[in-house]
Amino acid sequence: MDKDINDINDILNEKVDIPDIVQQRADEAFDEIRSKAVKKHVHRKRLIFIAAAAAAVVSVSAAAAYINWSRGFDGELRISDNEKGKAVQTGLTDFPEAVAENNGVKITAQQSIVDNNFAYISLRVEGFGIEQGEEPGFDGVCVKIDGNDVDYCASFYDGLTSDENGRAVMEDGSPIPQDADGREILKYAHDDGSLEYIINAADFYDEGLIGRDIHIELENLGVYKQKAMPPEIRVSGKWVLDWTLKGSDSIFKTDVNKPIGNTSASVKSVEISPISLKVTYGYPKKVIPLEAVDGETGERITANGFEEPPYIVGVRLKDGTILTDLYNGPGTGGYLENDDEYVEMFAVNRILDADEIDGLLFINNNIARAGAPTEDYLFVVDIR
Repeated sequence: MDKDINDINDILNEKVDIPDIVQQRADEAFDEIRSKAVKKHVHRKRLIFIAAAAAAVVSVSAAAAYINWSRGFDGELRISDNEKGKAVQTGLTDFPEAVAENNGVKITAQQSIVDNNFAYISLRVEGFGIEQGEEPGFDGVCVKIDGNDVDYCASFYDGLTSDENGRAVMEDGSPIPQDADGREILKYAHDDGSLEYIINAADFYDEGLIGRDIHIELENLGVYKQKAMPPEIRVSGKWVLDWTLKGSDSIFKTDVNKPIGNTSASVKSVEISPISLKVTYGYPKKVIPLEAVDGETGERITANGFEEPPYIVGVRLKDGTILTDLYNGPGTGGYLENDDEYVEMFAVNRILDADEIDGLLFINNNIARAGAPTEDYLFVVDIR
């Protein structure tokens, strides 16, 4: 169902846990030494999910688009049939089929969705069975582009998607089942017993990912017995996959140069690809002290950080539809080139049609953290 701007304050206040940006940035600094570790996927609360207007029907090989399409991509990116056809036609998606086998487990790079800075990769894992309620995991993961380490998030697909109100549900739309202790029962195994491992890799600083060589190493497969602990290994070994990334460099770029509400920040420019957003702010750097707790040692540490502009939470379509909570990680934010321009760039959790987007949505960080929504809680910046 559609929501207009007058309703959005209630939606935000009701359905979202606003992150503590200061703590987040401090934690990121302490996490730097662990930045290459596997980051288990967390299902964030979604503000609201409203299907975009259907794209024009395209004449492509529908059989290839629909039969081979990753179940995980279906669930996590919520891609319509028309969007699948368009992704095949434009070269946004590829079916590389690189294969590695070891100790009875076969892993296939079955599909990728790639733009200049981000790569969604779906790996099919066969020959490893799990019981209901078990969560599979690798003990070691390494992702390189042209021989260099890159940022990434990775996890096995758990069978969840979102309904029209942004609630996490099973793929058939039913509520998430629970066991006798109230724990969610997720569906990692496909009907044929195979599993799906999804990697979202990013390269923020080089000349794009398309046409570059990706190298993935997966080591020791098992199941998690305790949260925040390595998996219990059931199949030892290493699986190595190499291929050349294919994708689409289609991107919408425009200068905006408009203020963000009544704040001191402005949007200088925006770049929108089918799977990512990049916003360049006009926002002079202001250094502030940060306090954080090291997640491993528990030690409280103070360091210098910087104040951030209102953060982007979504987009508005030309028909007035609001799409929020688009962040799907990995992402980056900061002063990359000079102290007057703050840059935010991240992968999104759906396929975007830049031609349908006419506005960006931002939240005022200070008001959000204070928990006192006002008319300035949400800012809309027109980009056309």
